Amino acid sequence: MSLPFRHVFFVTDLEGAAGVTDWSQTREGGPAQEAARALLTAEINAVVAGLLGRAAAAGEALQVSVWDGHGTGGTRFDALDPRVVKYRHDDPRGFGGVLEAVRAAEVPADALGFIGQHAMEGTGGNLAHTYSSTRVKLHRLNGVPIGEFGTRALHAWALGMPTVFFSGDDVACREATALVPGLVEVAVKRSTGVTTAECLPHEESCRVLAEAAPRILDLAPDDAALVPRDLPAPPYCYEQLRHRKWGIVPRPTRIARGDDLAQVLRNV
Repeated sequence: MSLPFRHVFFVTDLEGAAGVTDWSQTREGGPAQEAARALLTAEINAVVAGLLGRAAAAGEALQVSVWDGHGTGGTRFDALDPRVVKYRHDDPRGFGGVLEAVRAAEVPADALGFIGQHAMEGTGGNLAHTYSSTRVKLHRLNGVPIGEFGTRALHAWALGMPTVFFSGDDVACREATALVPGLVEVAVKRSTGVTTAECLPHEESCRVLAEAAPRILDLAPDDAALVPRDLPAPPYCYEQLRHRKWGIVPRPTRIARGDDLAQVLRNV
């Protein structure tokens, strides 16, 4: 039988991988960050192996692309599954440009997934933040707080791509399914604080990810459960606000407005 999707595009981040619980593993380079990158890369490979294995068993071709969404780079590309089309963290096009590139590929990307994603700022999730983990920011779309997952999932949706997969900590998973209840979710750790979590053992996290990924191919692109909940209506206003520690009410540092949601979110 034919597959529901022909090209799955994954966004990866470092803070949501099992075994990564402290900022020192994500920011500063050195052995701790290299070890964290190895953990995430193995989780990515597990997802890819499970997904492509299911496609091969069905006798169908499936393309997989991966964009490293961690600011300083969270993936060991030398150890990534060679079947994957790779996009680096420092690609000057950013998420919006890479998203447009995979949509324009010979086999256009038609589904979006997240691996190793963290929760948004203010949720109390393990390593929760929104884009910047060193400058605390609040991001809002039409007045409602939104995180990296929500921003990118809505951007992809505006271009016709449903979000079908999500892995990270339990707080991040709840954030994801609140917006897209029908996606495949895998919690690889339980948040117990901003810098603490109870993680699955590494081998176990890879196993459950490999087992869950093929369920993407059980979804239907037009499933109502993949439609983002409570979609805002145009006109759209996206704001980035910086909080000051001494309690001054934040004011927007960046605002994008318009009737085209994809264009408003393009350069976030």
